[in-house]
Amino acid sequence: MDYKIAHIEALLQKYWQGETSRQEEDILKRFFTEGPVPPHLQSYVPIFAFFIQGQQQNICDKEFSKKIVSKIESRKATTLPKPRKIKYPLKNIFRLAAGFVLLATFFFLQPLSRKNKAASTQLSDTCESPQQAYQKAREALLIVSTQINKGYTNATDHITKAKSSIDF
Repeated sequence: MDYKIAHIEALLQKYWQGETSRQEEDILKRFFTEGPVPPHLQSYVPIFAFFIQGQQQNICDKEFSKKIVSKIESRKATTLPKPRKIKYPLKNIFRLAAGFVLLATFFFLQPLSRKNKAASTQLSDTCESPQQAYQKAREALLIVSTQINKGYTNATDHITKAKSSIDF
């Protein structure tokens, strides 16, 4: 008897891992539905009894199948009316007018954009001498350099704080 219970417990382990064959599952179902079950395995009885009860019920009787088939056929027989198309008699005229508006705006705005491009391509000096231009460029680069250095020092400070908080 102990051998049989040990075998059933091993089959239960395989069953919960999804590794049992159909024959092993049938052994488990018969064990839990026929005859006495040890007290420590009583919690599995309702599970396997449910499977046996479900197999005995015939859910798909002929009347049920006929009802389903008749419902499907009745749905096929009824056809939905075609949606009415709304006719727009002036639709093509509006399309043509929209095309003319697009072409007209393109041709009217094209000369304006050429004038703006010509005006923007003319460069003018903001400084009176090359030394003054050099000085302004140097000041701008110095400002950029100090901001980058501030960001670098802030980043390194945060990194060292993070490293010190990680170290135990």
